[in-house]
Amino acid sequence: MRFGVPGFSRPDVPVHGQREKKDLEFVMANGQRVTRSVGFAIVHVEKVFTVGEVVFAAKGNLLLLGARTLEGLNLTVDPARKKLVAAGPLPAAAILRP
Repeated sequence: MRFGVPGFSRPDVPVHGQREKKDLEFVMANGQRVTRSVGFAIVHVEKVFTVGEVVFAAKGNLLLLGARTLEGLNLTVDPARKKLVAAGPLPAAAILRP
């Protein structure tokens, strides 16, 4: 899932280093088709960061963090507090040998 970024930055989600960009067509919930620029960026939220695919939002569009970005940041949504919180330890696989 992608997230919207107005222009090239947002004060609470800094975006740095866009290198590649392409235009994609999206279908809005109301059926309207829109074209937006898509690229990738380093996304910082407080002390954590990840590389994420971004959609450069037009004025008036919602600003969203998608599931892939939240996973890359190792954050989850606390719906009761309406905050992003640490998701906890990442799962790891072990090699079992007979």
